[in-house]
Amino acid sequence: MQKDKILFYLWILGGFFGILCTMMGSASGVDHTFDYGMNSLELYLGKKNYFEGNVIYAEDDYKHNGDFILEYYVKNTEDIEIISKQIVEENVFIFRAYNLSDINVVWKSVDDELYVYGGDELYATIDVERKGLLVKLSFYWNQEKLNQNMGG
Repeated sequence: MQKDKILFYLWILGGFFGILCTMMGSASGVDHTFDYGMNSLELYLGKKNYFEGNVIYAEDDYKHNGDFILEYYVKNTEDIEIISKQIVEENVFIFRAYNLSDINVVWKSVDDELYVYGGDELYATIDVERKGLLVKLSFYWNQEKLNQNMGG
């Protein structure tokens, strides 16, 4: 009986310590585990359809020179093409700022990637990475093509 109490209190203390470390890591900007956990919970409770991850400027990336990357997370059960189109259309800084219209998201099984087209123009490539219960969508936006669409 005494052994069970000790194990129970150690389990509670370990859980409390784990939550405290997660919160401290999140607050310091070192780790986004707490935010990721809370956003995932809201996603699965139906409060959100997706949540934003990182924004990365890939100026030094040889494959995506000059592009910027927007990362989003969705449920693993979502129709990736439909939710990707929704993400683009709801992003004011992309859809409205660059005057995008007639957006189509197309899956190409040859290279297992999604592409964002505006008419015949390719604006972004989407890498799809399954991460357990979530899917990470990385939108690689072509800055040059977006600027051309603005007339800039």
